[in-house]
Amino acid sequence: MDFAKFHLCWFEELASRMAVKNPIRKTEDLLFDYWALKSFIPMTEDFDVVVINSPGLSNQFTNFNKDDFTVLISKLVAKGHRVITTAPTEICPAFENKNVTWIGATAAKAKAIIGTSTGPSWPCLNVHNKNAFHLLCADTENVILTERGQMARSAFHAIHILEEVGLL
Repeated sequence: MDFAKFHLCWFEELASRMAVKNPIRKTEDLLFDYWALKSFIPMTEDFDVVVINSPGLSNQFTNFNKDDFTVLISKLVAKGHRVITTAPTEICPAFENKNVTWIGATAAKAKAIIGTSTGPSWPCLNVHNKNAFHLLCADTENVILTERGQMARSAFHAIHILEEVGLL
């Protein structure tokens, strides 16, 4: 399923039913843009890469494997990237005791956002980093909301894509 196409059609249908103007007309309109995110950005530390290494809880990524993500994270760190993750690892810092707004604000300054298409990934798809590289992992849906967005079907597929684009 194409996430953007589905939601653009749905918002058009919903606005029509409600007899209101549809504010969601193009894919870019699906990116997060809210005041709390913007207010958190100056407070967050700078990282090159935000990795969403949390399992999805709605079966959107049944191929999730914690160990495979550890390999991906290790390769990013070995390449010299400053990495932060949503779930703790022994390799780099994690967003411990931080909410999804904080994660999104940190991602707003990152050059790459990589990981599972799940709750913490949504604020990472925001207007402040629409030019960053976004690589989300899901089984069948395509969540591509930015020009540089791509999809992977496993952590190892993600590693291959990261090698192709020069991040590994």
